[in-house]
Amino acid sequence: MDLFLPLMWSDSTLLFADLRGSIGDTGNHEGNWSVAARTLTSSDWILGAWGGYDLRESSTGNHFDQVSFGIESMNLDWDFRMNGYVPTNMDPQQVPGTSASAIFTGNNIIVRSNQESAFGGLDGEIGRLLWSNDPCCCDDDGSRVSSLDAELRAFVGGYYFNNSAQGFEEISGPRARSELRLYDLAMLGEGSRLTLEGFIQHDNVRGTQAEAGLYIRIPFGSGSGRSLGRIERRMVDRIVRDVDVVASNQTIDDPANFASTGLAIDSVRVVDATDDLSVEVAAAGPGSVVIVDGSAGIISEGDTT
Repeated sequence: MDLFLPLMWSDSTLLFADLRGSIGDTGNHEGNWSVAARTLTSSDWILGAWGGYDLRESSTGNHFDQVSFGIESMNLDWDFRMNGYVPTNMDPQQVPGTSASAIFTGNNIIVRSNQESAFGGLDGEIGRLLWSNDPCCCDDDGSRVSSLDAELRAFVGGYYFNNSAQGFEEISGPRARSELRLYDLAMLGEGSRLTLEGFIQHDNVRGTQAEAGLYIRIPFGSGSGRSLGRIERRMVDRIVRDVDVVASNQTIDDPANFASTGLAIDSVRVVDATDDLSVEVAAAGPGSVVIVDGSAGIISEGDTT
């Protein structure tokens, strides 16, 4: 649900709040709270800026929050926008319900765990009006299309998100979407709109993601029920942004450390009945770990180790 709430306005300026919330059946609960300002120039360009705060509970049960902001420029035909996202904490978190395990590999011991972390980043897009139909400015040929107040817009852009913690890959790639908007629906009244959206993006971490959405806007309040002009409609467009706090769940390998000193364990040897224990220990040297494995039989040692 998205609440678009005008706070202050005039013929050429608008200050509004944009309050959003969503609930998923497998986690992914989100909340977004933003305040935005837009102004209409004499050349019919709309310049805007917004800032907000976001919360998210991921499907794993971890909680993330961030500060978000953006700028935009629009007219009847074009859209340009850029958004930024800054998590308040980018430290990796253990995925609830999972545990870390020690893995012996080569001459090292690593600690393998499933961790999740928020990512900071940017996204942006350029949009273009592809088709529009204004029933007030065309001949009514009796068809359903001629009576529709509608427009079709297409957008292309991209995104880049990153976390400097070891083991987390950057998330970046292209994005494209389209919107078919129907305005002033008879059953919902003047000022209403129905938007059909298609969306696709791709990156190396999450792969290809595609979505289809249906948005219905219903006007409320004493000022509702008035048909808006084309540029006025643009003034009250919803903020286009990534509503997620972008997070990634990845398997991370960290070096094992000695609990007493905090130093990394960078030399490990395994000794069994086929080896000479005292020789192997002497060869391992200071600051190393020797694992004595009895699976190959009894280990006999006559020398002092």
